[in-house]
Amino acid sequence: MKIDLHIHTKTCSDGNLSIEEVFQEAKGRNIDLMSITDHDSIDCQERAMALAKEYGIFYITGVELNVTFQYPGSKSVSLDFLGYQ
Repeated sequence: MKIDLHIHTKTCSDGNLSIEEVFQEAKGRNIDLMSITDHDSIDCQERAMALAKEYGIFYITGVELNVTFQYPGSKSVSLDFLGYQ
Protein backbone atom coordinates (compact mmCIF):
# COMPACT_ATOMS: atom_id res chain seq x y z
CA MET A 1 0.00 0.00 0.00
CA LYS A 2 1.41 3.40 -1.02
CA ILE A 3 0.62 6.25 1.39
CA ASP A 4 1.32 10.00 1.38
CA LEU A 5 0.00 11.92 4.39
CA HIS A 6 1.79 15.26 3.92
CA ILE A 7 0.75 17.08 0.74
CA HIS A 8 0.33 20.80 0.03
CA THR A 9 -1.68 22.36 -2.81
CA LYS A 10 -1.32 25.70 -4.54
CA THR A 11 -5.11 25.94 -4.38
CA CYS A 12 -5.14 26.38 -0.58
CA SER A 13 -1.49 26.70 0.48
CA ASP A 14 2.09 26.88 -0.79
CA GLY A 15 2.23 23.77 -2.98
CA ASN A 16 3.17 23.60 -6.65
CA LEU A 17 0.09 21.76 -7.93
CA SER A 18 -3.61 22.51 -7.86
CA ILE A 19 -5.80 20.13 -5.87
CA GLU A 20 -6.94 18.48 -9.10
CA GLU A 21 -3.32 18.05 -10.26
CA VAL A 22 -2.41 16.52 -6.88
CA PHE A 23 -5.03 13.81 -7.34
CA GLN A 24 -3.99 13.18 -10.95
CA GLU A 25 -0.38 12.81 -9.79
CA ALA A 26 -1.39 10.53 -6.89
CA LYS A 27 -3.38 8.27 -9.21
CA GLY A 28 -0.46 8.14 -11.64
CA ARG A 29 1.87 7.12 -8.81
CA ASN A 30 -0.56 4.47 -7.54
CA ILE A 31 -1.10 6.17 -4.17
CA ASP A 32 -3.70 4.20 -2.19
CA LEU A 33 -4.16 6.52 0.81
CA MET A 34 -3.45 10.24 1.07
CA SER A 35 -4.07 13.41 3.03
CA ILE A 36 -3.79 17.04 1.98
CA THR A 37 -2.22 18.97 4.85
CA ASP A 38 -2.22 22.59 3.71
CA HIS A 39 -0.81 25.19 6.12
CA ASP A 40 -3.39 26.44 8.63
CA SER A 41 -6.26 25.78 6.22
CA ILE A 42 -8.98 23.18 5.75
CA ASP A 43 -10.57 25.07 2.85
CA CYS A 44 -9.74 22.33 0.32
CA GLN A 45 -10.97 19.36 2.37
CA GLU A 46 -14.48 19.07 0.88
CA ARG A 47 -13.10 19.18 -2.66
CA ALA A 48 -10.38 16.70 -1.71
CA MET A 49 -12.92 14.20 -0.35
CA ALA A 50 -14.94 14.47 -3.57
CA LEU A 51 -11.85 13.99 -5.73
CA ALA A 52 -10.74 11.03 -3.61
CA LYS A 53 -14.04 9.29 -4.40
CA GLU A 54 -13.70 10.18 -8.08
CA TYR A 55 -10.14 8.81 -8.27
CA GLY A 56 -10.73 5.79 -6.02
CA ILE A 57 -8.17 6.87 -3.41
CA PHE A 58 -8.70 6.46 0.33
CA TYR A 59 -8.56 9.88 1.99
CA ILE A 60 -7.96 11.25 5.50
CA THR A 61 -8.68 14.91 6.22
CA GLY A 62 -5.59 16.76 7.43
CA VAL A 63 -3.99 20.09 8.23
CA GLU A 64 -0.52 21.40 9.06
CA LEU A 65 -0.66 23.88 11.92
CA ASN A 66 2.17 26.36 12.39
CA VAL A 67 2.67 27.65 15.92
CA THR A 68 5.22 30.30 16.92
CA PHE A 69 5.86 31.28 20.53
CA GLN A 70 8.48 33.18 22.50
CA TYR A 71 9.36 33.28 26.16
CA PRO A 72 10.28 36.77 27.37
CA GLY A 73 13.95 37.45 26.66
CA SER A 74 14.44 34.44 24.38
CA LYS A 75 14.34 33.62 20.69
CA SER A 76 11.04 32.68 19.11
CA VAL A 77 10.40 29.02 18.38
CA SER A 78 8.29 27.80 15.45
CA LEU A 79 6.69 24.37 15.49
CA ASP A 80 4.74 22.52 12.81
CA PHE A 81 2.05 20.01 13.80
CA LEU A 82 0.22 17.64 11.49
CA GLY A 83 -3.36 16.83 12.44
CA TYR A 84 -5.62 14.17 10.95
CA GLN A 85 -9.25 13.20 11.36
